[in-house]
Amino acid sequence: MYYSFFVKNQIRHHRFLFLAGAVQIAAAFLLILMLFSEFAGFFSDSRMFAKLNSDNYLFVNATASRIFQNFKKHEIYSERYSEIMSDLMEKNPDMSQIEAADKTREQIGEDPTSDNDIDISVVSQTPYYDDICMIYFSDFYTEVGVCIRGLSREFANNLTPDMRSGKWFSKTDTKDKNIDIVIFKNTNHSVGEIIPILYSGYNYEKQTGEWIDTGYSARVIGICEYDQNCPQFSQSSSSFDSLTLYELTENYGEENICVAVNDDLGPLIEEYGCIEPEYQEYMGAIIKLNSDLTAEQLEEAKQFLTQKRYSADSMTIFYGNTIDIERNAASDLAVPAAVGCCFSILSISAISVFQHHNSKKKFMIYYYCGMEYGKEKYIHMIYILYMTLCGLLISIAAYVGIGLYGYIHRIYGLCECGYSIEQAQSWTSLKDYIYISPLSIGLLLILALIINIVSTLVCSGIRRKKS
Repeated sequence: MYYSFFVKNQIRHHRFLFLAGAVQIAAAFLLILMLFSEFAGFFSDSRMFAKLNSDNYLFVNATASRIFQNFKKHEIYSERYSEIMSDLMEKNPDMSQIEAADKTREQIGEDPTSDNDIDISVVSQTPYYDDICMIYFSDFYTEVGVCIRGLSREFANNLTPDMRSGKWFSKTDTKDKNIDIVIFKNTNHSVGEIIPILYSGYNYEKQTGEWIDTGYSARVIGICEYDQNCPQFSQSSSSFDSLTLYELTENYGEENICVAVNDDLGPLIEEYGCIEPEYQEYMGAIIKLNSDLTAEQLEEAKQFLTQKRYSADSMTIFYGNTIDIERNAASDLAVPAAVGCCFSILSISAISVFQHHNSKKKFMIYYYCGMEYGKEKYIHMIYILYMTLCGLLISIAAYVGIGLYGYIHRIYGLCECGYSIEQAQSWTSLKDYIYISPLSIGLLLILALIINIVSTLVCSGIRRKKS
């Protein structure tokens, strides 16, 4: 049978009903697309830290008393440094500031707080200490302002971020002055791209403070999903009981964040005479203890860190806090999505009943034209399929239009503030405004199938009841 002919005839004679049904479906589809575009970032942090969800991984952070003590030490050192350097330059007018700074450090040494608040020499003395998950900031850049951060080998081996393309550091292949990097919040680069590595800071041999091409290159081996944040350890909670993994990955709007395995930066550090890259100020660390420790042994390790004015607790606590928040947020999205889906199913079912009632005479004509009795359900199924496809096209067009408007409005606002359009585009990702997740696609297909089945069953039930 030429069911498509009958379906097109139905659509032609019931345009309003068809359009009303398509709009109802489009509204539900649009709601799902908009809600679950936000869902893309859910559970990304818990997935990334999944291998660290164990009692033998402790997050360590300096207590307020230790931070204050370091601050006072730094103040005393800075005052003494300024006094000696000023005295040297007064007595030796021809001495440059660089020479004066060198002689000053020879007399009083380096700043005792240069390691900031996490002293690796102290933390590594923790009972049952095995390894450390750490982030290092280097003086090497892929472009001006974009620092290459080093991950300790233990950290790199245990992170599992969501990847958009390429691979994570499962096995680095750094060689021939090509250092493997992975990029978070990417807007400029692609997998396989080779980027020159620049050195920042005063070079004593070359007597220059300008950016220096090191002769090394960064090879992009992977790009993380845009909603995946890079570990920062910028902990801000007043209590570990409320700390979540989100606070260990806050990027404050940064983009194109490059990370490498810190061991791979070793040749660069050695060649340019850099000291071990500094730890970020107020930064934490995750230390790995020996496996299969008893509760008493874990408590012993925590007590040692407490005595050294560090706060420490198991990563399982932070992981659990994060899962609770993510589940609650997912539930908040699921409720309006479920309501919208149910409303669409009921609306389409009502439209189907109305359309079926008004089409009885037409079905009689179709029977005379040769259609077998009872086959009108196939006409209805194809009719609803057309309606669903029309609704899907409307919803996608509306979603893309809304996203483009938000994207253009954002760039226009930045340009109005005096930034160039190139800067505005580099700071703004279209993916923030238009992102159709696999989950939303799956839900759309399920909803379309349910609408088709329910409306067909309703109409079939009415036909059997009247016959």
